[in-house]
Amino acid sequence: MNFLVIVHHGDYDEQHQITKKGRSNILGWVQQLRDLIDGNRALLLSSTAKRASQSAQVIAESLGVPFEEHEILWADYMHSEDTKGLMALIDKRKDEAEIIILVTHLAYVDRFPLRFARDVLAIPVPDAGHAPIPLSGEAVAIDCLKKRFLQLR
Repeated sequence: MNFLVIVHHGDYDEQHQITKKGRSNILGWVQQLRDLIDGNRALLLSSTAKRASQSAQVIAESLGVPFEEHEILWADYMHSEDTKGLMALIDKRKDEAEIIILVTHLAYVDRFPLRFARDVLAIPVPDAGHAPIPLSGEAVAIDCLKKRFLQLR
C-alpha cells in the first residue's frame, strides 16, 4: 500500500440518502484520486451506513472499481470506533492494492489519519503536523512513501 485515502461520506438527507450536493462534492475531487491511482490497484472499502455506501458507489462508478462494505468503518453516536480493528483490517488487506480507500464517518476522519501516521508510519505526531480533517464529501490521502498528507476536495 502506497496511499491510504480516508473519505468522509457525502452530505445526506433525512432518509440518510446522499444528496446531489454530496454526490457533486465527491465528483469534484475524484479526478485527483484517479490521478493518484494512475493504473495501480485500488481497494475501496466502505461503512455499511447508507450515506457511506452511496458515497462509495459514486467513487466506484467514477473509478471503475468495486467496493466492499465493512461494519467496522461505521462510527457515529450509535456505533463505537474500533481503531485497533480498523488498523488490523488495513494491515490484513495492505498487500492487495497500492491504494486503499476507506469511506467512513467523522469519528474516523477526525482522528484516524494522525493515529495511522504515528502508529504505522512512525511519524512523530508533532512532525506529522495537522492532518486535514475532511468535511462531508471530502477526503485526505496519506502518502505512505513520502509520509505526508494530501487533501482531496
